[in-house]
Amino acid sequence: MADADQLSGEHLYSGLEFQRLWVAAVILYGYVFLVPLLLMVLQPCTNVKVPLVNTICVYGYALSPVVIASIVCMVPSALVQLIALASAFVLSTWFVMFNVWRHQTVESRSLAYSVKLLSGALHVVLGAVVTYLFFRS
Repeated sequence: MADADQLSGEHLYSGLEFQRLWVAAVILYGYVFLVPLLLMVLQPCTNVKVPLVNTICVYGYALSPVVIASIVCMVPSALVQLIALASAFVLSTWFVMFNVWRHQTVESRSLAYSVKLLSGALHVVLGAVVTYLFFRS
């Protein structure tokens, strides 16, 4: 028979941390929308016209490997979690760096590389924050 705690639902969700889920959603959705806004602010300096929606899509699709890594992280092994997240963020950072302003001609090549490096650096910071906050033992 079920005891009173089980009937009230206290033990049903004891392994889930909904506070972390909320924080993860704020961080990831904020990142997907705020970094493209930052790049949009930089556009007048570079004479580049890229629609905001295209940049948001690049950042959204870049997080696809992170979703798969999050599923793999359900394995209760710190090594597996670290390898999954590291490989997901390496692939994700590569995708961002090579697809931000991909088909646009920029007058200054060094400026274009600077924007790509900034995008990659912000993505590495996101990877470090997500790894630190959510997948530590």
